[in-house]
Amino acid sequence: MKRIILSAGTALLITALALTGCTKKESQENAENAAAAAKTTAVCFYSQIPYVTLSIYEKPGKEWIDMMNPGQVVELEMVDSDDDGINDSPMTATANDKEYYKVITDLGTEGWAQANLLAVGAVPAMVTKDKAFMYTAKDETRISSTSLLKGQIIAVFPNAEEDKRKSFTRVAVGNGTTFTSRWYLKTKDFSTAERDVIAAQTLLLAESNRLKPDPKASEEDQVAAAERLLNLIESRMDDSVGSVIFGELQAKKFELQAMISGDPGIEIDEMEETEVAPEAFQVGTFIQATDDKINVRSSSDLTGEVLGQMMKDYSAEILEVKESAERVSGYLNYWYKVRVDLDQEGPTPTFVEGWVFGEFFRIER
Repeated sequence: MKRIILSAGTALLITALALTGCTKKESQENAENAAAAAKTTAVCFYSQIPYVTLSIYEKPGKEWIDMMNPGQVVELEMVDSDDDGINDSPMTATANDKEYYKVITDLGTEGWAQANLLAVGAVPAMVTKDKAFMYTAKDETRISSTSLLKGQIIAVFPNAEEDKRKSFTRVAVGNGTTFTSRWYLKTKDFSTAERDVIAAQTLLLAESNRLKPDPKASEEDQVAAAERLLNLIESRMDDSVGSVIFGELQAKKFELQAMISGDPGIEIDEMEETEVAPEAFQVGTFIQATDDKINVRSSSDLTGEVLGQMMKDYSAEILEVKESAERVSGYLNYWYKVRVDLDQEGPTPTFVEGWVFGEFFRIER
C-alpha cells in the first residue's frame, strides 16, 4: 500500500471547509486536491551505462542506503510551502551544491535522492525508434542535434490535456551526455506500455557494472555472475512478452546461457522462432486502452480506413479475434474486432465496430 502523507493542518482544513459555507462539491474538490498533492510521484530517468542506478541516501548526499533503477516510480514526501494547510511541494534539501528530494520507494525505503534526475508528475517510457531526435519546442523545425536510442528509458509528462491531440510530448532524459526535462519527443517514438518499460529496465541492468559479468574475474566468478543475471532476466520475461525489444532480451538470455554452458550459443533465427505472443483475449471480453489515440480500423491491417480513435482508459467489447498473431511495428499481438463508443466522455454515445491491434489493451478493470 502506498503511503499518503496528510499533515494535521490538511485534516483541519478539510474539516473546516465542511463546516463553512462551501458547497459539498467544493469541499470534495478541496479534499481531493489535498490528497492528490500529498501523494505526488516522480520517475527516475537516469540511464547512463554502465552506472544505471540512482543512489538513495540516509541524509542528503551522505550515507548510501539503497538505489533506484531507471524508470522506477517513487513517492515524494510533501510539505506545506505556503501555509495554506495543503502539502503541495516536495520536501527538499541541499548538499554539495545539489538539490535532493525526500523519497519513499514502493518497498518503504525512505531517503534522499538527487532532484535533477527525478521527473515529478511524469510516467516511465521507453524509446521505440533508433535515432529518435529531440526537439526544443513542439515544432518540426526546432529539431536538436541530440537523438535517443531504441530501448532507452525516459520519463514523459502526459498530463497536459492540450497536448493529447498533438504529435509532441515533453520528456525528461538523462543518458550521461544529456540531462533535460524541457525538450520534446515525437509521441510515436516512445511507448509507456509496462512490457516495454520492464524489458528496457532489464536490458539496462544487464549492461550495468553492478550485474554484468566482469571479464577480468575468474571463470568461476563470471559464471556465477551470469547465473544471477540470467535469473533476473528469466523472472521478467513473461512480463516483457510482446515488447518491441523482446528479441533483444531473448538474445541477452541466450548469450548468458552460452556463457554458463560453454556452448557457442543459438543462432538468431532460432531465437526468433521461440518468441511467443501474449495469450489472446476472448470474444465477449471487455478490454481497456492503455494509451491514447489508438486507431480503430475498417480491417485487420494497417491499410484499413481509420474509423476513429480510442483514448486511454476507453473500453470496448471484443466481437472477434483474428486467428493468429501478427507483428506490427515490432510488436507481436492479435487483431481484435470490437464494438466501441468513441465519445465515452460525451453526452451522446458514438458506437462503431472496427479492428484494433491488441498491443495497448488490457482486461477492463
